Amino acid sequence: MASMYEVVVFSTQPSHSGMLVMERIDPLEFAPYRLYKDHMRNIDGSNYKDLTTINRDMSRVIMVDISQDSIKMQPDNVLIGRPFYGDANDNWIEQITEFLEYVHMMEPKDVRPWIKTYAGKDAAREFTKWEDSIRSKLVDEWEEKRKNAGSWKSWVFGGVPSDLENPPVPDFDKFRTMMRENFEIRHKEVLVMIENERKQNEEEMRRQMKDMTVWKMVTQFVGGLNQNPETPPSSSSGAPVSAADATNSHSNK
Repeated sequence: MASMYEVVVFSTQPSHSGMLVMERIDPLEFAPYRLYKDHMRNIDGSNYKDLTTINRDMSRVIMVDISQDSIKMQPDNVLIGRPFYGDANDNWIEQITEFLEYVHMMEPKDVRPWIKTYAGKDAAREFTKWEDSIRSKLVDEWEEKRKNAGSWKSWVFGGVPSDLENPPVPDFDKFRTMMRENFEIRHKEVLVMIENERKQNEEEMRRQMKDMTVWKMVTQFVGGLNQNPETPPSSSSGAPVSAADATNSHSNK
């Protein structure tokens, strides 16, 4: 998503706990902008997500959420999803990702009419049905043309498939594959860059620690050479006087 959209995470968790979770699930900060419960709007004692908080053009904003309360402030910008309960077969995220990829491909001036198409419906599931119908239609037409290839119908009606071995692939699937491949390349480049930066930082820290150790040793050695031994106090005759001697002299007086 980060290669196509500016991703913003808006959590109902307080920032002190939400930030810890985000550091674990998004350490590379593909979603650099993060909002928490602290940023929600309180109306009549209840908290709601207000998309104006992100300060973006609402014609370009799509919010995906599992809570019906999220549609209260900007209902035309919200796609309601399904909660995840740990089902390994639940592929809703994959389905809604394909919808968001398709919106990106089409580059609409306003995303809200697209969202309105699925008002009250499961957008991910409905969009998947539409894509599957397009794929099936293309394959059925291809099968029909391949079956008639070489017959009089192909001479009369034309339409012999250019590829008799492989069924056609919709343009949106081709473009989606290309986008994902480009993202994988970019993702690997980012990981290499981060690893190189980490190594450079570690090397710099080791160098600084080594420099500090050497400097400490040098300063201690030089300081020891320049240090003068303490000279004990002396009497007027120049002979050393101990504390006991001083006491005895005073008592004799």
